[in-house]
Amino acid sequence: MQPSEPDEYARFAWAYDALTAPFLDSTRQAVLAALDPSRHSPVLDLCCGTGRLLALLAGRGFSVTGLDLSPSMLDRARAVLPGASLRLADARATPFPDRAFAAGAIAFALHEKPEPHRLAILAEARRILAPGAPLLVCDYAAPATRSARLGLGLAHLPERAAGSEHHRLFRDYLARGASEGLLQRHGEPFERLDGFLFGAVGLYRVG
Repeated sequence: MQPSEPDEYARFAWAYDALTAPFLDSTRQAVLAALDPSRHSPVLDLCCGTGRLLALLAGRGFSVTGLDLSPSMLDRARAVLPGASLRLADARATPFPDRAFAAGAIAFALHEKPEPHRLAILAEARRILAPGAPLLVCDYAAPATRSARLGLGLAHLPERAAGSEHHRLFRDYLARGASEGLLQRHGEPFERLDGFLFGAVGLYRVG
């Protein structure tokens, strides 16, 4: 999808935070806790959506930039962060120079993309991050426990509600080993920092 193509989030961007914040805000707080404004600024949020994570980071003193492909979601982000650096662009081919950021984040975006797009986004993130800069990825995890399998079962409900193609890509993500499988294929070292939704979601530090 290019910026000129239909905006798949247009119909529910207005309600996105109200619907998802009770489930996603704990993951955003974990991302915030994993970064230090004295070492990890400026920070880029790829696929930043409504800017909720960016607002938390800015409130802690980080210099922040957000990028998303949805005009509707960026409109919401601009309302939260007037004057912030927010760019409408594809995360596979950003407008930023090499090594421009001291940290990056990608939250709940990779599972809704085709596999080649997922890998391209991770490669682009590494290009625009400084050497040794952390990339924090938060997304669905391979279920290692019964409670994690229960959490993924619950996750099928909102993923199915987002549409048949969205749900198909979510299932493909899980079938390929979820975040752990994707990060292994990407090839950089990574570690799991935290888990959410009974272990069905993981926060990973890459690089």
